[in-house]
Amino acid sequence: MAQTPAIDSLQQLVEKERNVENKVFLLYDIVNLQSELDTALAYGTLREARKLTGGNKYLQAFDPFFEGQIIWTADSARTKSLYQRSITLLSFYDTYRATQTIARAWHNYGIFLQIDGRQDEYTDILLNKVIPLARKIGDMSSVASAYNAIGTVYSNKEDYQAALSCFSQGIQAAEHVQPSVKRSMILADAYISSAGCLIYLDKSPGEVYRYLELGKQHLGQVGDPAYHADYYLNLGKYYGLKNNHSAAVEQFNQGLTYAAKSPTTTISVIKLNYEKANSLLQLGKYKESRAVLNSLLAQNSDDFSRVNRAGTLKLRAEVEARLGDFVSAYHSLKSWQVLSDSIRTVQEKAKIAEITARYGNAEQENKILKLENANRRKLFIIALAVIAALLTGGIFIVTLRNRKKQVRQQLQLMASEREVEVKSALIYGEEQERKRLARELHDGLGGTFAGIKLNLENAIKRQDIFGINGTVGLLDDAIREFRHTTHRLVPEHLKHNGLENNLRDFCHSLRASGVNFHFYFKGLQGLNIEEKELVIFRVLQELITNAVKHAKAGNILINCIQEDRLLLLTIEDDGVGFDPAIKKEGIGLYNIRSRIKMLNGSMQIDSTEGKGTVVNIEIML
Repeated sequence: MAQTPAIDSLQQLVEKERNVENKVFLLYDIVNLQSELDTALAYGTLREARKLTGGNKYLQAFDPFFEGQIIWTADSARTKSLYQRSITLLSFYDTYRATQTIARAWHNYGIFLQIDGRQDEYTDILLNKVIPLARKIGDMSSVASAYNAIGTVYSNKEDYQAALSCFSQGIQAAEHVQPSVKRSMILADAYISSAGCLIYLDKSPGEVYRYLELGKQHLGQVGDPAYHADYYLNLGKYYGLKNNHSAAVEQFNQGLTYAAKSPTTTISVIKLNYEKANSLLQLGKYKESRAVLNSLLAQNSDDFSRVNRAGTLKLRAEVEARLGDFVSAYHSLKSWQVLSDSIRTVQEKAKIAEITARYGNAEQENKILKLENANRRKLFIIALAVIAALLTGGIFIVTLRNRKKQVRQQLQLMASEREVEVKSALIYGEEQERKRLARELHDGLGGTFAGIKLNLENAIKRQDIFGINGTVGLLDDAIREFRHTTHRLVPEHLKHNGLENNLRDFCHSLRASGVNFHFYFKGLQGLNIEEKELVIFRVLQELITNAVKHAKAGNILINCIQEDRLLLLTIEDDGVGFDPAIKKEGIGLYNIRSRIKMLNGSMQIDSTEGKGTVVNIEIML
């Protein structure tokens, strides 16, 4: 049973974990590691995770990805389908794990495209899917891995300058990752691959060696033999640049030792043997060189491509010629020629197919030419139509701008007129308030003070102590009346007691009218707008007074509700009502409406004869 210390550690965490979601993700991590060692064991762990997910759609969305990891090498078509399904299911969740897994699924899906030779599609997925998703969650290790993968694609296409640029971006991204084995693998890959590009670009040996040393610094933490094999491959090439072919052969042998430890290093084995054979040729060890090349040509691996085989045949022809075996050299060269022609034929057929698909035969080209001429005429007509449309549109835009300017001027004029109306209404309201106050002072306090004066004069003349006591009672009444009047004029304790308590006090002062008042207040604690609160109080005061005086109501309902920035006020009575179509609004209601407009509000009156009146007010605070 294949196990590793990392798997053992994760299984211990699973046993201790009590949170179901955390336990499932730990099991998924184990599946990811086991998939590279034992697929049966990995499937067993995945089934264990499935039992825990239950009906949790979020946890289930990860399942296809990890099943794809298990069958990666066995069923590529199903694996790609599983990755796409996982991407679809996880796209509904905006979590770190979901986004990270989507990025991994896209990356792995792209690798299958790369295997199929669809390199451009692979790099497109890396650039437009994987890297943006990884950057979104700050997963810089995935960003760095993606840039390294793109660099490898460019390197395989022999665009070494573009490859170097990508490896450089991978290094920059990896520098933001916390030290770890994964970070070391990314940096080792980037530096070693960059050294390989520099060799093909004929850069100085010193610059190549510097990158190899930087890569070597991170190899100590990397257990994968493939990275070590690639390091010794490029180190051997470095010694070849310096014409130290004996040292080069030593490095290639060291690389082959590492490559033999992993089944995934077939390409590295081919490259190491080819470079070793070339160095042996330079050392004059022709027989050893031919033996290495013969062992290469005996392979039937899919990784040993036509291009690799052709290059190996050509090198063997040169070695055999140095050995004096010109017959064998001729046959090797002939095989190389046939294979090269075959490669060129395949390439030419692909180009011909592309040309045929794009252009067709000569007859089709003539048809295309005719169509192009017809299209040119159509384009000329369309261009004329577009120019005409642009001219018409320009005239329309100028006209529209002028119209907008006129409308703005009219709106400004209307706003000024409205402001004048509101100010006039406020002045009128203040004048009416002053007249009402003068009336109250004259009819109330004026008469009371005149009575007090007369009583005092008579009591003094008669020296009547009981008359003086009666006068003191009248004086108490006058003081109460004075307080009541000043309170109605400016309720100083409005800001202390709030709108709700002041409305209750005001309605209580009208209890002699015989009207029953009903209240509903909600959310007024947060009003705290002193200037508006006073105007609102005055408006409600006047509406309540009108209902008491004119409606002949038995009950008045007062609703004051504040929700967020909206204040809703309702005054409803069961009085005689009126017909709004017949009875026009008086100056009093006009004054109230103007005050409400000043507060950025609106008022609606709904009344029917014999069924009472409802006044609804909405004010944006």
